[in-house]
Amino acid sequence: MSEAEVITLPKFLSRLPRFFSGLPKRIRGLHLVASQTADQQAGLGLCLEKAAKGNPNGLAIMYEGRAMNYRDFNAWVNRIADYLAKSGTEKGDVIAINMENRPELLACVAAIAKLGAVSALLNTSQRGAVLEHSIRLVQASR
Repeated sequence: MSEAEVITLPKFLSRLPRFFSGLPKRIRGLHLVASQTADQQAGLGLCLEKAAKGNPNGLAIMYEGRAMNYRDFNAWVNRIADYLAKSGTEKGDVIAINMENRPELLACVAAIAKLGAVSALLNTSQRGAVLEHSIRLVQASR
């Protein structure tokens, strides 16, 4: 373990003011999410909507030479969310995702978030009994 990885009491205490200075924002964010009704967005879905509205041509994703702006990414996410909603996905559902790291994973996670459901990301290297255990553990709705 390197010296940079070791957290000593003086290091911990020196970081407390920075932590507490951001606390009001964290509390406001928690309040916002807790006060949302079933038909209101919060979190990732809301952030993506705001980014698409405020900066539609801004770069949202760049992956292996492929680029997508916020407007197009949000539209893609909305199509996935619409499909999931028509398939019966509802707020509070847990959706298991077993996909490698790529833009499609981000789009699925964002679509699930827009519906108020929860993404349970499964490790793509798991097989057999270990994968079965992970699926049972997350108690996925779909």
